[in-house]
Amino acid sequence: DILACLIGIFLYRLPLYPIVNGFYGSILSKLAWLPPLHTLGYYLNCLSQNLGVLMAYNRFSGLFRPQYHDKIWKYALFVGIPACFTAAAYPVWFLFGYPVEFKLIENYTDFRLYGLEVDWIPQTTIWYNMAFVTVVCNGVSSLIYVACLIRLCFFTTWRNSTIERNLFLVGLTSMLFSIPYMIAMLPWLTDLKYLSLAPMLLLTNSSIRSSIKKIFCS
Repeated sequence: DILACLIGIFLYRLPLYPIVNGFYGSILSKLAWLPPLHTLGYYLNCLSQNLGVLMAYNRFSGLFRPQYHDKIWKYALFVGIPACFTAAAYPVWFLFGYPVEFKLIENYTDFRLYGLEVDWIPQTTIWYNMAFVTVVCNGVSSLIYVACLIRLCFFTTWRNSTIERNLFLVGLTSMLFSIPYMIAMLPWLTDLKYLSLAPMLLLTNSSIRSSIKKIFCS
């Protein structure tokens, strides 16, 4: 998530700032590393969505089949994670090696505005693919989390109910923060989508807070 956010900042956000437009003006020629970096940004978005569904299923199995949870995930991780990495490549495979370059968009009096240029057809196709992946993954995750919420509401006497509730909140908020990005794929919404998981883990996990406290207080 952090890597996807950094790629988005470099490709789409930094070119908007006059202080760095000289750098982007110096790389106007086609570069070999630019198309793979552009593709990697979209790939990581798909991977994040797929792993979100896997995390939702992890919470589902923990709440509905707690007696088999450890046994299930002893093997599910070896299948689920490679499947997520593989499936994430399908919506973006046609972008590999496709020409991408920075071009001068507007020449103002004080500065020049540069932007990433991709041909209309692949850019439109990738937009539809990203929208489809986002809608499907968030739709599936929503159904799973609704079932988990119902389970939590009716079964709160378990000894590990606090742990399960916190893990549920982390997964649910991660999904909810990706919905604005699904509705309007704006660059600044990637911060909300990609960077929300770490603060939620910090808020819900006392052991993480204790470890951080020891680092700063030692």
